[in-house]
Amino acid sequence: LARVASAQPFIMMGGPMAVYDQDRLPWIRCQLRRLSLRLEQDRPTLGVTSPTTVEGGFAVFTVSLSNASTTDVTFTAAATGGSASFVADFNPNYEYFNGTAWVPVTAAGITIAAGSTSVQVRASTVDDVYAEGNETFGLLATVTAGTTANASAAGTATIIDNVTGVVVGLEATPSVTESGAIVYTARVADAVRATPLT
Repeated sequence: LARVASAQPFIMMGGPMAVYDQDRLPWIRCQLRRLSLRLEQDRPTLGVTSPTTVEGGFAVFTVSLSNASTTDVTFTAAATGGSASFVADFNPNYEYFNGTAWVPVTAAGITIAAGSTSVQVRASTVDDVYAEGNETFGLLATVTAGTTANASAAGTATIIDNVTGVVVGLEATPSVTESGAIVYTARVADAVRATPLT
């Protein structure tokens, strides 16, 4: 049982049974004991928050452990797509706060030191001129070293569009001869990109 408690990863298969079937299937008691030993190891769970920012600001994710680990936990931080466009709407080259300054995330990843529980990771967003509504993008944190209950976690950032609405104006030909055609021109104050205006 000691080897089961320390195994990485730990997989327990299920079936058409329940914990109340121990009299009919006595081996379930052994399975429950194995599960109990594994839970007693108290492996931390990795999590990522889902921040919100107005476009032009920073989306700051918090990558955290449910409880402190006795060893360092290292993870990679990858940008994932949503309705926001890479580069045009946000910078996919993330930074993290190392306790003193914001520094670029490298291929080596980010380490949450033993005894610590969280680190902040951020992405800058672009303040564009388009009326496009709110947009989203993500952060995928994948564990590359250390012991956690899950291999990865993800969060979704929401960029709040700071163009509150599209102002539409209509202009007409100032004068026209009899039986001539009047030309109307529709204009918008802000460029429209995400959704066509009809």
